[in-house]
Amino acid sequence: MATAAISKPSTRSFSQRAIALIPGLLLLAAVGYAGKFIELSINAYAKAHHTPFPDIEFVLWAIVIGLIIANTIGIPRIFAPGVATYEFWLKAGIVLLGSRFLLGDVLHLGGISLLLVAIALIGFVVLAYAIYWSSRGQAQVIGNKAAFLWKKFPKFVLGFLLISLLATIGFSSPSRNSQASPTSRAGHFC
Repeated sequence: MATAAISKPSTRSFSQRAIALIPGLLLLAAVGYAGKFIELSINAYAKAHHTPFPDIEFVLWAIVIGLIIANTIGIPRIFAPGVATYEFWLKAGIVLLGSRFLLGDVLHLGGISLLLVAIALIGFVVLAYAIYWSSRGQAQVIGNKAAFLWKKFPKFVLGFLLISLLATIGFSSPSRNSQASPTSRAGHFC
């Protein structure tokens, strides 16, 4: 019968583990800045020499630098704990970059559109809350849960989704709006 090796829990304190991350985090930051330097240098060179060159983001350059380091000289043990967090920082950066674009787009929508987006989000939160509590047995006295959810579901969310779909497929395109009078176009926000 084979016995599995059981690892002992770490006896280091939180502050010791946090301090152990610092060298690797500094290495990640240095590689990121090196990637940004490469991006800016190549773009400046291409612009100065009127050479067409794709704009490769610094994140890709940082990944390439990391691959070169890991596959040539390797990562010294002192950097290992901090470098092991790269996946978290990469995912966090992608999420923050996506939210930056999303928030920038939302801010350009205008007041009425922001209100509609907020109302739709509230509707989905209420629906998620209802589904959560009904799945936890809090709605046992209700016979038909689907009918109950449909009765309680805010129908304005469906209207909002329909209007968004129509705007997406071009129902309210500029060419259609150009035929309308200026006073009737003032109500459109698409």
